[in-house]
Amino acid sequence: MKNQPNLGSRRIVRNPRRTRRTSYRPMKYAATSAVGSTWLSAVATHPSRIVALILAGLMVSLMIWFAADLRFYVFAAQVQGASVTSADEVFRVAGLNGMSVFHIRPAKVAADVKAGVPGIEDVSISVGLPSSVTVRIREGDVRFIWRSQESSYLVDGEGRVVGQVGAAADSRVVINDTDGHPVLPGGTVQVDACRAASQLQELIPGVRSFDYSESEGISLLDARGWKVLFGDSRDLRTKVAVLQAIEKRLADEGQQAMLIDVRYPNGAYYR
Repeated sequence: MKNQPNLGSRRIVRNPRRTRRTSYRPMKYAATSAVGSTWLSAVATHPSRIVALILAGLMVSLMIWFAADLRFYVFAAQVQGASVTSADEVFRVAGLNGMSVFHIRPAKVAADVKAGVPGIEDVSISVGLPSSVTVRIREGDVRFIWRSQESSYLVDGEGRVVGQVGAAADSRVVINDTDGHPVLPGGTVQVDACRAASQLQELIPGVRSFDYSESEGISLLDARGWKVLFGDSRDLRTKVAVLQAIEKRLADEGQQAMLIDVRYPNGAYYR
């Protein structure tokens, strides 16, 4: 009889690689489970710290966005209340051009404008997102620009010098001191010249520039190139009436005049 294999004692040999692979998986899952448990444990133990980290990350992201986005930078501003003051000059002195809206300090900007732009009594600043800035100013009683020796000064109706101004555009009436008297901020200029210019503004609308000298007083050069001498501020209404009568006569006769002198209404003349 042939020997039959003993099935009861059959030896089964397992693949060692499969054994190692199956023995590795429980370790991997165990490690992952351990990490997850540690994180969940940290969240459960210190929830405020996790929230703080998340918020800090969001804040950093917002700061980077605000710093990089040009929509939050100021390149223009609305200036309100500037009837004679140059709005461009106000914006320049405010120092807002190219500034991040988050870096603006309204109190400092208002102080800079009030100190740097003569003739302004009060300033307020309002800021809005993304880059809206409004500068509200209140002008003082500054009526004229007095020019002497190639410098310009703001003066009120009584000749008080408010401050020196640059070459910025301004809609105030100009008085040119042809004698070139020195002017000091805080001092006064020729008061009678300012009073005469104030009256003539009402009597002859549209005049924006006068000349002044000690010998001729207040005078103007009109659009036709005619020079008119008024002298001092006395009897200006009468002087203007005489001027209008002379102009009518010249128009009726078809004549031109280089000079009309009404400083003394009873002895007015032209040539």
